[in-house]
Amino acid sequence: LLGYSAPGIEFLADRAFESSPNGNLLAREIAYQWWQALIVPKSPRDLWLKEGFAGYAALLYEESISSEAGFVQELKDTAVAALLHEDKSTIRNAYQLEEYSPEYNSILKSKGAYVLHMLRGVLGDEKFFKLLKEYVYNFAYKEASIEDFKALAEKIYGQDLTYFFSQWIEQNGVPQFQYEFTTYRVKDGFKVTGTIKQDLDTFRMPVEILVETDGKPELKKVEAVGPESNFSVSTFGKPRSTKIDPNQKILRISDEIRVATFIGKGDELKKLGEPTEAIGQYQKAIELNKRSSLAFYRIGEAFFEQRSYQSAANSFREALNGDLEPKWIEVWCHINLGKVYDVLSQRERALKEYQQALDTNDNTQGAQETAQKYIQQPYRYEGTHVVVR
Repeated sequence: LLGYSAPGIEFLADRAFESSPNGNLLAREIAYQWWQALIVPKSPRDLWLKEGFAGYAALLYEESISSEAGFVQELKDTAVAALLHEDKSTIRNAYQLEEYSPEYNSILKSKGAYVLHMLRGVLGDEKFFKLLKEYVYNFAYKEASIEDFKALAEKIYGQDLTYFFSQWIEQNGVPQFQYEFTTYRVKDGFKVTGTIKQDLDTFRMPVEILVETDGKPELKKVEAVGPESNFSVSTFGKPRSTKIDPNQKILRISDEIRVATFIGKGDELKKLGEPTEAIGQYQKAIELNKRSSLAFYRIGEAFFEQRSYQSAANSFREALNGDLEPKWIEVWCHINLGKVYDVLSQRERALKEYQQALDTNDNTQGAQETAQKYIQQPYRYEGTHVVVR
């Protein structure tokens, strides 16, 4: 564990601190003062009221300090974490999983947080935050169940929410959206009409559709019900592209998220000391995205830890020839290639890589200091270790 919260006190592991405290971790652990200590889940089947709520509090903190694009990326990261083991249990039955296991964390913490974000999308900000406040006022120093929270949500929203809680709390499975559309020229501009498709028969959620145009973009919310739902969006400017759920308001699968999920599963296996199985997951990511620099980079790390230096170097080179996402891939590929050459006593080649790392001016995780260190003193293999980025 990186942190532990008890009434009135917080414990954080020393590895949670770098140059500054981990803000997301602090926000989540402090949130347990409300969602664990102040309001106690009535039974193990109600653990979402603790884990999901604390996780979403951390997301709300990130939203308060991030740009809109930055928060969308946080949501994507949360979606990946949620989908790692989403098929292992429903939120309601996740208490049967080993506490704080990868499966427990994926379903109750990550998916649990995302479910609250989706409920916010259904209710709207004003009613959602009113719900959270009244939940605290009504149940402070008491026990609460999911049914209690649902009843309060329905009272504030003024509509039945059985479909929502059934879909996201009592069942598992997430949609994968596909869509087709046609653009028409009309008297006052243009009209985009189309159909949203997904494979969950009982699915029902409000879905945002963004139409990018030559002028102002148009954003419309439609109620998607069942496998197919029609939509129509009017625009003044000529439409250029259409996106479904552009702000990541629905927990869903996509090719991008599926790639990230395979990489996430690989990371889990590598931490468990199963590098061969981890490499298999990274290769699945590459099958979907042949330019995934992150997947190639992770394979390079796994081979390096196994002292398979030729394979490691090949993988780091493939990463440099890929999409270079995230941006830190470039600088750390050069550093790791330098380490490979130092281990193999090819000092001139190592120095060239370290200099290329400096030339990126990217100091993610102290990359510049690390490259300078190995320019001054050759890298020496010191056994395996885990670097969290």
